[in-house]
Amino acid sequence: ANWERLVQETEAQFIAQNLDGVARRLGDLEQSKKLLSGMPEAQQRSRKLEQMEEKLEQLIVPGLRRALEESNNHELGDNSDEDLVRFIAVFRQLERMEMIEDEYSKTKSMYAIRKWDDLLETSQNIDFRFRPFLSRFYDKLLAVIENEQHRCVELFGDEYGVEVLARVIKETLSLKSFQSKFKDELSGLPLEEIVLVNGLSLEFAEKVLGLVQSSLKKPEIQQDQSEEINDGAIDNLNVTTIEHKRHISLDLKKKWARAKTVTDTIVTACIVIFFQEYYTTYGSLEREWMNSKMQEIIDRNKGSIMVSQSNSGVGSFISQILKQTLEHELIVLSEEALLRCIQFTGAAGIDSLLHALSKSWYLHVERLRALIGKLLDKVSDKFPFESSPTYPSKTSADEELEFDSLEANTPLMLLQSVTELKTNLNDFASSRIFTKMRPEVEAFIGAYENEHREFSMHGDIDRTERPSCKLCVSLKFGDLKVMNALLMSPSRYLQERVMEPLNACDKMIEQSTLIVYSILMKPINRYLSPIPDLVIWNKGNQGFGTPLK
Repeated sequence: ANWERLVQETEAQFIAQNLDGVARRLGDLEQSKKLLSGMPEAQQRSRKLEQMEEKLEQLIVPGLRRALEESNNHELGDNSDEDLVRFIAVFRQLERMEMIEDEYSKTKSMYAIRKWDDLLETSQNIDFRFRPFLSRFYDKLLAVIENEQHRCVELFGDEYGVEVLARVIKETLSLKSFQSKFKDELSGLPLEEIVLVNGLSLEFAEKVLGLVQSSLKKPEIQQDQSEEINDGAIDNLNVTTIEHKRHISLDLKKKWARAKTVTDTIVTACIVIFFQEYYTTYGSLEREWMNSKMQEIIDRNKGSIMVSQSNSGVGSFISQILKQTLEHELIVLSEEALLRCIQFTGAAGIDSLLHALSKSWYLHVERLRALIGKLLDKVSDKFPFESSPTYPSKTSADEELEFDSLEANTPLMLLQSVTELKTNLNDFASSRIFTKMRPEVEAFIGAYENEHREFSMHGDIDRTERPSCKLCVSLKFGDLKVMNALLMSPSRYLQERVMEPLNACDKMIEQSTLIVYSILMKPINRYLSPIPDLVIWNKGNQGFGTPLK
């Protein structure tokens, strides 16, 4: 009889359009349904309650949407959110907060993305550049988020407000019109510009998280409540204190978990969803960049390369090879790649960077080895060993002139240059990389351990302090084993990954040593080889022999 009475009262509230009254009666019906769950017609009561809840939603949703749209046009605090507050109270009474959260985040994200569409429309007739355009949009979106930050907490309370705001941000940046344009623009940018756009997005995410986390309330904990509970301490604490400490610990854990969830949501929405492809293919992108830059340097001297290869002059050939050793340019390019890796991926990209450097260095060293091999063939033909113990025959005028005009230090400069190239590459790999990367590696390991260690009361108030957005991204794509191996034995770890180009440098040094010997030592050997057969060495003490000229 009580159930039937409540149903009639609820229907009366529907007729009167008293939504608050309907919500209260539906709450009473829910309690009545639970009490009568073991009685006959329990399924019919459940279906009836569901039908009435759906009817209420149908009545509320149009007005809710109007209230949400109206809230876009005014600031919080001017009493224009009264209808919205009333609707939220109704859904809270029904324990259907997910329904209003869906509508709220959908409406607010559509409002935010209209800022994007308006900005796109006004940018059609100007010289469009994506990064400045994106910066302007982020400024507008941040203003929207700042306004919604206070409204969400005010309307939904601390329990729901932060999650709703994070959801608004996520759904805004997940809308197809935004993602499609963003990804299309990224796909046409060079690596340097992609890194800068990524930095801009990281900066935006940091600002958003700063706003969001200011709404996350931290529990107040007195000094004596932060002590760790252990077997020794329990003896000195009464039951009430222990239970209070456990409650505080649980509260801390929940707060930290909420903060981490919100952080992950925003970092994924602002950064990962757009740049994941570039993080995972970073090594190949960096290798392509370095190869193209080195090729540009070589192409600038393309004309002189052709002249050197067609000219029989050994000296000009060596000079051209010296220009192409590029030990300075190669280190400069590698330094740029290292800084870009830190800026783009933090410590997570270290293995990808090493792979890119190894392949690019090897390609360049092999190119040099091919040139030095041609030079070695040239000088071997020009200065062969003479097996006959006689004076060398007279060379042609051109060959004589070439040899006479070739400065003695020219081949030595080649040997010195390729040796310095290996030294510079080895030093860069074994020490320079780790010097710059070490803070990133240590931050990665610290954040990883902090994130995965067992949660306790003792000292965990700082757990609510989140890592930077860049470090959050690094944690998603990095490998703890790599970080630990790098920290334990950096020189060995780094050198092992660039061993291929260093070994190729050793072979190039061997080639250059043979060139030095062929150019400087072979001719001397040819002129000195007949000396042991001179008469003076055969006269002994019986005469003066033939005087040396």
